[in-house]
Amino acid sequence: RVDDNTISVAANDCDFLVTKKDTNTEKRYTVNGFLSTENKIGKNLEELLACMAGKVSYLGGEFAVFAGTYALSNAVINEDMLIDTLNLSANSIRTAANGARGIYTSQDIDWKEDEYPLYQSATDLAEDGSQTRFIDLPLRLTKSASTAQRIAKINVKRTRCSRKLTLRTCMEELMIRTGDVISIESSKSEVDSGVYEVQSMAINNSTEPYIELQLLETK
Repeated sequence: RVDDNTISVAANDCDFLVTKKDTNTEKRYTVNGFLSTENKIGKNLEELLACMAGKVSYLGGEFAVFAGTYALSNAVINEDMLIDTLNLSANSIRTAANGARGIYTSQDIDWKEDEYPLYQSATDLAEDGSQTRFIDLPLRLTKSASTAQRIAKINVKRTRCSRKLTLRTCMEELMIRTGDVISIESSKSEVDSGVYEVQSMAINNSTEPYIELQLLETK
């Protein structure tokens, strides 16, 4: 089963018109190409998600789809809702990229595969001591070089979201799922006002049930 509401929101996000450097407009994301039924379903899904910098989550027998756009917080968790201390950690900077490269299907050369212009952030490169770190990001179903760079930027920024947060909270009235974005209100200055994406969640049905959330700070 698929959550039709998230499909509708994702479709509107994809159809949103963005202005390119040449002042022309284009839809934020489009799918251009075909999928083979000989491929595994998971492979085809990966390609569809790639061309909109998207994500999919599954909870309670229902799939939800999200396009790669800035998301407002779905919920707020404060210290009154916590049943244990917060656990804050960070990924190694070595896992962070400062650029992306790959192929796309160019509408300018008779719909043949070509390399889209490299995306690299000068700011991120400087933070990494001028050490280049690229991710390979094929976008076979993308036809626009500007869209490809837009997707590349989002994926690079995701690798640079280094702070992870693990918390346990009560289950009452907490309507969230994997992929949602939440805010944290805490007396810890390094956590307070942070915005995090729910990476995973597990329900513990002990004497006092709780939900354990794995969160990743968003940029």
